[in-house]
Amino acid sequence: MIHKTNQTSLKAEQAGDTSYEYYDVHSDKTNLNGSGVYVNGGQEVGAWCEVDKTEGKFFVNKSLRIDNEQMVLGNFADYCKIQYPNVTFTEFERVDVAAI
Repeated sequence: MIHKTNQTSLKAEQAGDTSYEYYDVHSDKTNLNGSGVYVNGGQEVGAWCEVDKTEGKFFVNKSLRIDNEQMVLGNFADYCKIQYPNVTFTEFERVDVAAI
């Protein structure tokens, strides 16, 4: 499961009619930390990155429809690269969050 490690949004942005917020997250499955972009008033994770020292991976919640998805994901990728400047993001995967 992916969950927020803080309840205060680190940053909020707007893409067209879509508002979204960034939070620190933790993956129980991999035991890795990272960042997540939440939509629907901060209730659902749309995408997240997991970071392991110098390597990172992006995940997108395939069971959630995100308006303006391309822009939201592009902004989120830029955010992660700034947050983790020494990390190389090498993978991208669409996953069913309910199955994690």
